[in-house]
Amino acid sequence: MKFCYLLTLFIYVWSGVSTENETETLSTPRLLPITETLSATFDDGKIMAKIRTKKINEASGLGASRLYEDILYTHNDHGDSNKIYALSVNSGSIVAVLTIRNAKNEDWEDLAVGPCFKSSSSCIYVLDGGDAGKSNTIYMIEEPTMMVTQTLNVNNTVSYSWNEKDCETLMVDNIGEVFIVAKKKGGRGHLYRIPRESWGTSVQLHNYVQLTLPYISSNRGPRGGDMSRSGHELLMRTSEHMYYWRRQNGESTEDMVAREPTVVPVAEEPQGEAVAWSATADGYYTLSEGRTQPLYFYKRLNKTDKYYGSTAAPTKLNWHSLILIIVYCFSFS
Repeated sequence: MKFCYLLTLFIYVWSGVSTENETETLSTPRLLPITETLSATFDDGKIMAKIRTKKINEASGLGASRLYEDILYTHNDHGDSNKIYALSVNSGSIVAVLTIRNAKNEDWEDLAVGPCFKSSSSCIYVLDGGDAGKSNTIYMIEEPTMMVTQTLNVNNTVSYSWNEKDCETLMVDNIGEVFIVAKKKGGRGHLYRIPRESWGTSVQLHNYVQLTLPYISSNRGPRGGDMSRSGHELLMRTSEHMYYWRRQNGESTEDMVAREPTVVPVAEEPQGEAVAWSATADGYYTLSEGRTQPLYFYKRLNKTDKYYGSTAAPTKLNWHSLILIIVYCFSFS
């Protein structure tokens, strides 16, 4: 009997069971606690398909749909109109063309997929922020309820002004916080946060964090980036390298990119800019500008490996699990 009491007490303390109400309120969104031990090791790029359509020749942004399996969204640079293309990962063909009403492509440079602001839906975010235009606008468009060629409305926009010249990286975390990264010589760009409350307005951006990178790029960068669906992992690419960060517990995005990342695989591409996590974060995709370009996928390896520097939260058992353990224990006492 004494052994049973000691075992129950040990399980109680180890599992972190609490009598407090663990229900989260939607009015106070926050990043999810880190509980995974995902690996920072990825396979070399595998060609999934070639993009053979003439409609896509300057693929500048890439994002994985949250609603449709094996669908990626992409768009052309400033040479195209206000269109987003839904691609099949397996065939590389266009599944649907989404025309965005009341949007103009002055110089669309990146695309991301994340939660909509003040909505439980999933949205496509498009950055019109390249040096070929003067828009400095981000569009928010809700993912379509049917994957067919159609015209979609813009849900919201935010315009920004800053003392930077060019931007090709847009990222959205799991609570809808938006980040853009200004290109700088050598690739060590400046990361800015656009507050969630800024939608529908124009904001002046002042505060930034400079990226910490192990290598100096021969060109200005970064040229693209993406944040995983959980908000825990981040990718950014320069002309020569792909960089990976994993959020540590309690760490902001600004703190995360201020420390040195891990270098992960990226294929040699003629003008690679687009990168996107898969919807399940089991790997990431890249696609270069140019005609008939291959779509690469980099599969995550050793999923149970511990990631360096992260502290995985202990698994919490609920009260039902604890009661079952107690009953089981006493049945043998």
